[in-house]
Amino acid sequence: EAGTRICAFADDLRHRTWDELSGDTADLARRWPMAFLAVATCAGFIAGRFLAASAVREEAAPYEPAADVPGEAFGMTGGSEGLAIEGSYPGTAAETGEPF
Repeated sequence: EAGTRICAFADDLRHRTWDELSGDTADLARRWPMAFLAVATCAGFIAGRFLAASAVREEAAPYEPAADVPGEAFGMTGGSEGLAIEGSYPGTAAETGEPF
């Protein structure tokens, strides 16, 4: 019985004009506005997810470190004296050359 109802519904949709379908949709929205908004919201969400999932994406560039020396990418300098942040306060490791 469910199969015959679905077939009848599909046949009904095939034989209707766009004006009839839009009129039926407007009637549905007037009779049950909250249900119509819920269905429209769900349909929009599903369409948005489908479009986002089917979008062409660029390949991500391979990861490359920002600097050869660890800490250099974060404005840190040092070497044998130890690491110090550039622009440190007076008397800190950057000024005195002492390790932390």
